[in-house]
Amino acid sequence: MDPFSHYMFAWLIGRRLSLGEGSLKLFLVVTLLPDFDMASLIFGFQAAADFHGTVTHSAFVALPLGALASIILARVLRVGVLRALKYGVLAIATHLSLDLFNLGMYLEKGQFLWPVYLRSLTVRYILGIPLQFSLVIYLTIFFLMFIAMLYFWRKNDPLWRIWFELSRAEG
Repeated sequence: MDPFSHYMFAWLIGRRLSLGEGSLKLFLVVTLLPDFDMASLIFGFQAAADFHGTVTHSAFVALPLGALASIILARVLRVGVLRALKYGVLAIATHLSLDLFNLGMYLEKGQFLWPVYLRSLTVRYILGIPLQFSLVIYLTIFFLMFIAMLYFWRKNDPLWRIWFELSRAEG
């Protein structure tokens, strides 16, 4: 999935959970954490294509990194550590769950159980879905996220508001 869909999905979950400002910021940042592997773009597009969706998307790597980031962000955002860990783990689970629906143009991606199980665990790979149908699923999810963004923007509650407003009480 793309970062926009991850962010929007996490934002919708955070709204549903009625997270306070600090918890929501933590949740949004940690949700995007597995995609930091895209920094490999500095070594070229092929390096990013080869690396993205592998190691940092493994539950065995992403969950400890998410927990560590949550503890650090708990201090920065003044959120309780246990609350931060709870929402950090949920954020990683949210990211990996949404990535189950990746296009999987490279079928070896989606190694969510690396290094124990090296094969892809995307829906496309498991069910043998053709790329075209996988693209329809992906675009449907993206479109629904976009419609949700427009809906909340129209309601004067855009998804970027949390980053540009004065603090609200933590909940």
